[in-house]
Amino acid sequence: MLATQLSTLDRRPYFEKALQYGLAQGILTSERFEIILADGAKGIVQIANFFGTAYLRQELETARDRLVTLLSLYLEAVSGGDLHAAAVSLREKSLLSHSKGGSDMLRALIDLPGDTLLERGRRKSPETQKPELNVWTYAEPLDFHAYTAKLREGRARQVEVEYAIWLLAAFGQGELDEPATQADAASVVSSAMLVLYVKGAPLRMPSLLDFVKLVVALQYAEAGAPRVRKFLAAVPEPFGELARASYARFVEQTLPRIRGCSADSLLHGGGSGIFFIRDDLGEDSRAYEKRVAGVWYRATSGQVDDDHVIATVLLLVATGFPPKARLLKREAREIIAVFRTKGFDSQAVLAYIETYAPIEHRQEFKKVWRDDLMPEADQALGDPDDSDRHMERATTYLQKTCKAEWKAKK
Repeated sequence: MLATQLSTLDRRPYFEKALQYGLAQGILTSERFEIILADGAKGIVQIANFFGTAYLRQELETARDRLVTLLSLYLEAVSGGDLHAAAVSLREKSLLSHSKGGSDMLRALIDLPGDTLLERGRRKSPETQKPELNVWTYAEPLDFHAYTAKLREGRARQVEVEYAIWLLAAFGQGELDEPATQADAASVVSSAMLVLYVKGAPLRMPSLLDFVKLVVALQYAEAGAPRVRKFLAAVPEPFGELARASYARFVEQTLPRIRGCSADSLLHGGGSGIFFIRDDLGEDSRAYEKRVAGVWYRATSGQVDDDHVIATVLLLVATGFPPKARLLKREAREIIAVFRTKGFDSQAVLAYIETYAPIEHRQEFKKVWRDDLMPEADQALGDPDDSDRHMERATTYLQKTCKAEWKAKK
């Protein structure tokens, strides 16, 4: 117990402990020690030049600390924490080879993904590795235990990324296009599990419309759990364990969430980013709008990107009339009359947007109403000085702003 406590309190760098052990045990002779010192001086100059300059004392002192970090990291790795083996390594191999070994270990760690995004060109050049080498050799020096923890995490992320790429290929996605390079590995796995779980669903990454159909089918259709198990049994190593764990997590966490939400809220609400959606250039985006926001789609007659139609719908709701895409001149006069009597019901407009507009556009439409359309219409439809008693000016404004069914006077 006492030895353990003493060991815990010994915070010397591993290189220092190995060096002193080797000298005390006669493993390292005085001649070998002098060679180590000379090699150390060379190593300090090399490291100082790599990170800055060898002509400043502060840079040399920092380089010395960096060298000790690299030596300690490599020595503890090759010796397995055995000081005798570490001392023998210092006797048999040059100090600079130990320093290079530590540097190679850090570079290998840097090359592992720091996240699970499916990005192209993950591997870093020596120059782009420098900032992290700077941090891990001096600002936040890594000892062997911290290194192995980071290495374990990085390798786990690497397997996740490779599994996601394999899934994309297995589901016919092939080469990732540019937008998909920012997809997260977990989103690819979730989409794959969803497709597999819905019995009879085509084995492909879902498009927007595919996703809507899958979510609807999941509420009513028979689950395809046997198909999932058959697929998982064919997953190659080293993905087998990860694949089984991912499926268990899908059943326990993701599946209940899908069953409690609409497709639109899953994609654009609080659950955005959970699923990978395949780009389908041949798919009509209006078909998706129709499926996920039927009331809004009918109110706009499918013209969900027409600013004049949106203005028509919002102004009708603001004055208490049923929303629709086109405005008759008679209806325009009714809007003006209601506004001049009671003003706009802004809360009704915001509630309508929140209830019926597609989730991805709700904040945008609310901003349009509050910041642009409402204040502009408030000025244009009013008649403070009785100069527009016959509503000609206000009607002209609505004819320009809305989807009008009458022609302007020449």
